[in-house]
Amino acid sequence: MTAMSNRLRPLLRHVLSERTGEQHGALQPSGLVDEKPSAASSVPVAAEQDLPAAPVDPLLKQRFPGFNPLSMFAAPGEQPRVTLVLDGRDLDLLSCQPNPALALLSQLAEQRGAHARVVTRRRKLDSRHFRTSTAACSLRWPTEVELVHADVEEDTAIDLLANELFITTCCETTWSVQQSVAEQRIVYLLSEDERLRYPSGEEQLRCSTALRSPSVRFVVASRCLFEHFVKEGFDSIREHGTWFEPAFPPSRYHPEQPRSGRKAFLFFARPDEPSSLYRRGLSVLEQAFACGAIDPQEWELYFVGKDLTPPRHPFPIAPVLVQDPDGPAYASLLRRTHAGLVLRDAPAPSLAALELAACGAQVVTNRYGDDKQQQHENLLYRDLDVGDLVSGVAEAVQRAGDLSRSRASLPDSPFARDWRSALAPVLQLLAEE
Repeated sequence: MTAMSNRLRPLLRHVLSERTGEQHGALQPSGLVDEKPSAASSVPVAAEQDLPAAPVDPLLKQRFPGFNPLSMFAAPGEQPRVTLVLDGRDLDLLSCQPNPALALLSQLAEQRGAHARVVTRRRKLDSRHFRTSTAACSLRWPTEVELVHADVEEDTAIDLLANELFITTCCETTWSVQQSVAEQRIVYLLSEDERLRYPSGEEQLRCSTALRSPSVRFVVASRCLFEHFVKEGFDSIREHGTWFEPAFPPSRYHPEQPRSGRKAFLFFARPDEPSSLYRRGLSVLEQAFACGAIDPQEWELYFVGKDLTPPRHPFPIAPVLVQDPDGPAYASLLRRTHAGLVLRDAPAPSLAALELAACGAQVVTNRYGDDKQQQHENLLYRDLDVGDLVSGVAEAVQRAGDLSRSRASLPDSPFARDWRSALAPVLQLLAEE
């Protein structure tokens, strides 16, 4: 991390061009303003590089809309602002899980005395959804928060201030912002190795290119993921990056008594997300019931995820399908869960597994290579072999029978319990220019 502070370039660069077009909407006393900027009279800001931004091939714009440049026009004013740019997948996760990007936005805005803005590209983020998501992180905002939808298909332009910093959360948004502003303005928050989401081709290539950006600052959402990128040879992340572990505020993450006499077993299920290993999880549960590791007389089975359908596997009890729950419902279920199975074929632990452990549940999850995983008394790491996972489920069920053991580990948990302490080292490094 010291290498990062030695190589940081000045964060803010002055935009010489003046704003043209309509005046930007004022922030409202409610603390939130929904706005869709107009591109009719805007003049895009050329990339602040030695060369101007190259025109985008219409065929590429149609085939890879997420990588379309985020058009901007210069606006007057010296007030600092921090803008978070989100894609559609980020919004899906916001519906139930706390997003570290919101925590980083809140803390950076407070540190810099800046306004905060959230720009969405795939679909609009409404005020109610935003408030629910920020409550999940126990966040406070130093100023009003502006919500803007800049549609990726319509090439909607947004205004750009001279003292503006951008937070991006995926290779698509990073690439799109890079086409309009200097890399020194961008903080790229990494929660996964996105290359694994794409087959070989243009998208994976652009993703790798974004990860090798020489002047972007990288903030990685776990130590094991940071070390994974270093092993993969991403010198840009090693030299210009730092990492943190996510926080789990006790107001949201604590155990509760079950509503019925039976204990709750939760399976984090996403059938259409290959890295979630949904079918492998079904096989594990089928064998766990078959060998008696899970007693259907004592346990209820919950499938939590998106695009769920009743499984065809012969389970002795029908799982309760919890389809795309909102934040409060999801948190309530986590707190009532005794044991769970969360699989992820990725070089970082699933946030769902950590959330369950933070609530006192016994959680079976998988190892990934020889990467160091976050350790916790309630996390049972196993290889992806079905038999090994079944033995893990059996141990989790047995340990979950002793609630005092599961919950006794919470006071000594290695998890951070507030975002301010979790992000303090990151903010210190980003403040050094």
